[in-house]
Amino acid sequence: MKIDASKLRNNTADTSFLSLMGASPSGVTEIPIEKLVSSEQPFKVLDDDEMAELVGNIKINGVLQPIIVIPEGEKYRILAGHRRVFASRKAGLLTVPSIIKNDVKSEKDIIVNTNLLGRQSFLPSELAYAYKMQEEGYLETGAHSVRTSSKIAEESKVSRRTVQYYLRLTKLIKPLLDLVDQGTITVKAGAGLSYLSNNNQKMLSDFITNHGIKKINEKQAGKILDLAGANELLDSEKLNTIFFSNKSDLKYSSYIVNSSNLEKTLFSMRQKILFLDNSPKLRNGVTLEKKQYKKLLDAQKIIEKQLDIINTLIENA
Repeated sequence: MKIDASKLRNNTADTSFLSLMGASPSGVTEIPIEKLVSSEQPFKVLDDDEMAELVGNIKINGVLQPIIVIPEGEKYRILAGHRRVFASRKAGLLTVPSIIKNDVKSEKDIIVNTNLLGRQSFLPSELAYAYKMQEEGYLETGAHSVRTSSKIAEESKVSRRTVQYYLRLTKLIKPLLDLVDQGTITVKAGAGLSYLSNNNQKMLSDFITNHGIKKINEKQAGKILDLAGANELLDSEKLNTIFFSNKSDLKYSSYIVNSSNLEKTLFSMRQKILFLDNSPKLRNGVTLEKKQYKKLLDAQKIIEKQLDIINTLIENA
């Protein structure tokens, strides 16, 4: 689930971009694409429909907005423009227009601010780590930790509370943060769940996956935190009380878990059958191999039948 970037900025013009970088169009250099290397940064480069559109535009018009780089030995490290470089490689460009920054006071500011100016939408995890990078940049200058979130909020045109929610997302384990990106967990709920221990976060992540949970809101997150209490471990029985309040819900949950477990078993079994299919011993008629192969085929049929029954129960639940 992506966040609309128009709520985070007022101006996206190329001239504003160049002005932010302290450069003019005449200060742009064409750099061979093989000399460009990536920086560690919070924004994901996805090979999706938006990327395909960018590649198409670059093939027709070239790279209209220069990237920002700093010299690093014989290479140039990208501070802003990772998506444009990725698209340029796919488009077959040999060089990319670049602004070379030799005196960078804050690389983190450039990485974050240029992306916030140039992008149309963001994943919650991208915003979370962008704000985190800004926070670290301010703290490095000796700024007070409380004031940093206020300053980030002012620059991003959002509330200080919103910035704090996103900063808390950086405390989530990756599987839960991925669920925030997918929209299964709301941002506010994710911020609340970030206070769980890593063990409890792992338990919750497994529960969500195994039970097919579609949505977790702020209210449910609060109940989960109450269940965890003072460093208590979560378990399926406790979590069932939140997500499956009556017997029919609980029965549906058990169907989902059984279906998931059977599918995993079936996959493993099919892998073994495939291995035996290619076994020289089976082709040569070795009795032990033939018996094992027949047992696996019989077991596969039984599990497939059980899976069909459970899936029918799920549909009718």
